[in-house]
Amino acid sequence: MESPTPDLSGIPSPRVFHTHLFYNVLPESIKNSKSKIVYVVRNPKDTFISLWHFMNEIRTNEPGPFPIEKAFESFYNGVHSHGPFFDHVLQYWTESLNSPNKIVFLKSRR
Repeated sequence: MESPTPDLSGIPSPRVFHTHLFYNVLPESIKNSKSKIVYVVRNPKDTFISLWHFMNEIRTNEPGPFPIEKAFESFYNGVHSHGPFFDHVLQYWTESLNSPNKIVFLKSRR
């Protein structure tokens, strides 16, 4: 039977992983490790448009694109797969201020 926790020791250093998880749900083993976290935040408009395009790609039987007004309302209210955008950003921003040697907070210029 395969272990639910993968053995990453065979992957050469430096190891890079990505996630869409909120900071508060990261495992304590990550939060308390010596590893660094680099958080890159996109412009909210770019994030919304990307999400809207993604929603349209996964639509199956519905005709036409998902109404952008409904998509915006959902994004604004945090009703989508990754939760509220601004809450997500704020968690990492706050943690980067508390632990600047652990978390690097970067913002895209667009």
